[in-house]
Amino acid sequence: MSAYTRNAVELKVLGEPRTFRLRLVELDRLQEDSGADLFDIPEMVRNTNPKHLAKVAPHLFRLGLIGGGMHRSSAEPLAERMVEEMPFAQIRACATVILAAALEGVSPDEEAPGKLRGALRRAASIWQTLTRSMRT
Repeated sequence: MSAYTRNAVELKVLGEPRTFRLRLVELDRLQEDSGADLFDIPEMVRNTNPKHLAKVAPHLFRLGLIGGGMHRSSAEPLAERMVEEMPFAQIRACATVILAAALEGVSPDEEAPGKLRGALRRAASIWQTLTRSMRT
């Protein structure tokens, strides 16, 4: 059994800590709203072309916030602000960590302040493995 037990992650975005969680219902909705299937979403997040990330990030953030307990009426404008106000690298990092938490889980030590880099490295490794195995 993996040491990664939670599928929610708390990230500081736009100056405030926010909880993101993508359960199966949100993952299903993410596919519908973004027009991409679960096999393509990791590549869209990892791609360095902002067009790919822009297609999925607003939906991923909105649904992650809703899954994390935020009301829909608050989640949508916050997700839009995140995409508009955060730098590309931060959008990409947050999206990667949120997706990895949904599929693999997050250990409590990776949620500690200053541990985002470790979580991001773990997430990138997970996504690399997943996308390779999903394509074969």
